[in-house]
Amino acid sequence: MRVLVVAPNVDLNARPEIRQIQRKHHVSTLDGTVTAEDIYNTCRDTAFDIIHFASHSNEKGVLLSEGVEFTPEEIAQVARLHETGCIIFNSCLSGRPAAYVIRHGVRYAIYSNIELLDTQAWKLMVGFYDSLQNGAKGNVLVAFDKNDNGDGDYGINIDIRYVMSLQSSAILSTQSQKPFTRDDMLRYSIWLLFASSLLTIFIIIAARMVGG
Repeated sequence: MRVLVVAPNVDLNARPEIRQIQRKHHVSTLDGTVTAEDIYNTCRDTAFDIIHFASHSNEKGVLLSEGVEFTPEEIAQVARLHETGCIIFNSCLSGRPAAYVIRHGVRYAIYSNIELLDTQAWKLMVGFYDSLQNGAKGNVLVAFDKNDNGDGDYGINIDIRYVMSLQSSAILSTQSQKPFTRDDMLRYSIWLLFASSLLTIFIIIAARMVGG
């Protein structure tokens, strides 16, 4: 999968996190001094399956360089440029930004509502990206489920409208593939009998015309 990692210089060592993600996926990295314009230009030029923020955050957004906050509105805007399906907030207190982007075009958002320890924050993400590449086969929900231990440190938001569209498609597919019933067989037999009778009549008429 193609991943954009945004890791601004905010007194956080994201190098272990970046290196582990690079082992399994096509990764573009914005690190050091990162501005909102840098993120917008990168997402405009390249389509990403995942945008991954390795930073600090709060209810107002994700922290970029020099204390600038990248707001939920801006995050949703860059995600819509190429319909990025998943945003990962590997940052503290990111539940509200995650909820916002879900309501504005993003299918999945992984977040944390606690104060994450910088030395531990990368560990779940390593397992998550390994699973995406291997057993989960690109399925975000499966990869998250395989690696979340249920302690509440991380959560995942899902666009309910996307889920409902999948359910509707599944129902239509099931209906179109329903088994051949006795009523279907009866209708099919009647149709064959009718078609056979018409063919017999046609043959008789054609024979008389030739003989006459």
